[in-house]
Amino acid sequence: MKDKKWEMMKEVLCEGLDPRKAHMMRVFAENARKEMAKHERIRQANGQFLMENAAPGSTSVSNIATLNKVILPVIRRVLPTTFTSEIVGVQPLEAPTGQIVTMRMVYANSAAGAQAGEEAMAPLHIKRLLASFSGNEVESAPAGGDIAKLEGVRGNSYKLEIIRKEVTAKERKLSSSWTLEAAAAANSLYNVDLESETVAMLSQAVAVETDQEIIRTIRRVAGTPTPANTFDQAITTGQPIAVVDQHAVLATLMHRAA
Repeated sequence: MKDKKWEMMKEVLCEGLDPRKAHMMRVFAENARKEMAKHERIRQANGQFLMENAAPGSTSVSNIATLNKVILPVIRRVLPTTFTSEIVGVQPLEAPTGQIVTMRMVYANSAAGAQAGEEAMAPLHIKRLLASFSGNEVESAPAGGDIAKLEGVRGNSYKLEIIRKEVTAKERKLSSSWTLEAAAAANSLYNVDLESETVAMLSQAVAVETDQEIIRTIRRVAGTPTPANTFDQAITTGQPIAVVDQHAVLATLMHRAA
């Protein structure tokens, strides 16, 4: 199945996506193709042949139609709607096990209130970028340092760290079904495409579960709320002119807590 037609199908699936999500879509599509090919080899080894429908009483069916009409539409619907990739880094795996890699900028030595190994340039840490780190090393009054002092030294250092971690994919399953009779009745009585609506329903469920799992993980590692890091709209300082002013206060508190 990996031919020009398949490559064209992948490009169609990636239309309208930004380069980052398009790359993830290609990996997801290839993973789906490999999984379908694996099931097909298993069936052939057992003397079975490729079916376009399930046998009576079976709970699943793997065939060409499943890949084209169900799996790929679900993937295409899920990827653009989930906000997981907007709040955390996402690296698609090409196998059930793999490695994720991230690179970060850290302080190489301790000085001016900075601790060696502390992350410096992550988006939520830029506010703590120490202006005195390259100058007079006075955190309370950052400024340039004496020329005579700094000319003879290398200066404080930054360094890049590449962090690698092994991960293993976990499995989740959802299912839904419809009959030709139900599809025909829904179309004639309510002008509803039952197949498309079912795919949309499953796609929404997958996207919501994915986002909720990430949110639960973030909340678990966020620590215990305290009065200092809890937003209370009633005690916001100053006089907000619009809702956006209160959102700005909330964003500041989130950055400080992070």
